[in-house]
Amino acid sequence: MKPAESSRPLALEIGVISRVGEHPQFIKTLVESNVSGGFWLTLLADFSKTFFRKDEDVLLWDEHGKSWPAKYKHDRHALSGGWRKFSIDHNLQCGDIVTFELIRRTEFKISIKRVENPDPTLEERVKETVKETRMMIEELRASLRASMDEMTGGR
Repeated sequence: MKPAESSRPLALEIGVISRVGEHPQFIKTLVESNVSGGFWLTLLADFSKTFFRKDEDVLLWDEHGKSWPAKYKHDRHALSGGWRKFSIDHNLQCGDIVTFELIRRTEFKISIKRVENPDPTLEERVKETVKETRMMIEELRASLRASMDEMTGGR
């Protein structure tokens, strides 16, 4: 994993299913779409494929023992429905680090680590980098086409 330029980690999932005692878990750094707008929270794909086979009603437990009902959507490997309420009730922010521990077949205990100094421009910088990369690819394609035309006489 490459470190981020700022003190806040990039939007990454830890790609290993680990266990706390007998409970599988994964860690996710929240991105904008997890905490605003559509409030979709995509789970780690390997985790979803291992522990879920269909759409499910799930419970999200916080560290204080309070629960929120949510919907797991198997085709998207994601939480929806009650995830929005959980996110708002816990004032989750882009960059917060969340641990999902599967304590029962359809119940998660969620632990939250707040980011001290979130960088509000990080997502915009990532989008700009993607845009620049796409432009470079298009320039390379155009250059390659021009070279091929030159070699084949424009045929």
